[in-house]
Amino acid sequence: MGYKLAGCDVIGCVEIDPKMNEVYVKNHHPKHNYLMDIRDFNTIPNDQLPPELFNLDILDGSPPCTTFSMAGDREESWGKKKKFREGQKEQTLDDLSFVFIETVKKLQPRVVIMENVEGLILGEAFSYVQQIYKGFKDAGYFVHHWLLKGEKMGVPQTRHRVFFVACRSDLQIDPSWLDMSFNYEPITFCTIAG
Repeated sequence: MGYKLAGCDVIGCVEIDPKMNEVYVKNHHPKHNYLMDIRDFNTIPNDQLPPELFNLDILDGSPPCTTFSMAGDREESWGKKKKFREGQKEQTLDDLSFVFIETVKKLQPRVVIMENVEGLILGEAFSYVQQIYKGFKDAGYFVHHWLLKGEKMGVPQTRHRVFFVACRSDLQIDPSWLDMSFNYEPITFCTIAG
């Protein structure tokens, strides 16, 4: 929704969960909808994909984050396959950031935004961050990450997320110069309920 509010066109999506896909399609009406595992999307031959999906201005991805959540099993679940109640096939989640980077290699967007939970940058999980940087570099991108806090951004919730911004290296844009400081006044529950 933020992209649409900023004047962007949402032209495609890949979603594995049928119910979430249905909601997304109703809300955003993407021209190209792929109801499938992103791993399967990555195997579609390039000549069978619409040309407008290549060289996008922005490719946004939010690989599932439950394996890095501080409320989850974290290290105990890394590398283990799981069957989900939404009906997806048995799969691992901790590697989906790297699968998404394979999508980046395939589609070669100008800019990539990837989001995950704060737990990704904490403790042993930081080794994944190092691998994410290497993956983007190998794909031909400059990358930087920030921890953004919803309560400092005008969002009425305490929601902390890690955002990676990657720019294709031929554009000669280093995202580390971006100022991602936000200092909005917190929106409290009583403000909304009032």
